[in-house]
Order: sequence, then structure tokens, then C-alpha cells
Amino acid sequence: MINSMGDWWPAALFGWPAIMLAIGLSIAGVYRKIPWLLVVAAILTAPISFYVAGSPKYGWLALLMAPMLIVGAVLIKYRRPRIAWYCVAPFVAVTGWLAILVAGQ
Repeated sequence: MINSMGDWWPAALFGWPAIMLAIGLSIAGVYRKIPWLLVVAAILTAPISFYVAGSPKYGWLALLMAPMLIVGAVLIKYRRPRIAWYCVAPFVAVTGWLAILVAGQ
């Protein structure tokens, strides 16, 4: 629970609002072919990916989330949106896996 006015930003930066915003921006970026949306999504994804990287079994997958979104932005720039979807898919899959783990607790 957030106790004071100054404690809201860690929850927004590391929590589900940032994850949902990053998923929305990455999907919108590929769909509308706007590469900077993928770059913003990658910036939002970086803190979350470092947190998930602490997982002993699949932590290395989390470190690929932000770079794959950057690769997707480059692919959008070079007019390869179909391949960019393949770069967004691992991010959505890992965050979906994380959501299932959290919901199961």
C-alpha cells in the first residue's frame, strides 16, 4: 500500500501500469508503424526486465525484452513490420508469464 504522496513513482515505474503502457505502446508502434513508440516502450521495459532477470530459471529471457523492442523499432524504420511483430511477441509472452505467476500467488 502506498503510504505517502512521494511513494507512488516506484509502483508506477516498476509495476503493472508501466507494463500495460509498454505493451500498448509496443503494439501501437508496430501496428501504426511509429518506431519511437517502441523506443519508449523499451525504456519503460528496462526496469521491469532487470527485476524479472532475477528469476533463476528464465531470467536471461527478461534481459532480451528491451533490446528486442529496439530491434523492432529499427525494423519498423526499415519497413519490415512483419518481422517487428516477432520482436514484440517475446515481450508480450514474458509479461504474460509474469502475470500468470503473480495471479497464481
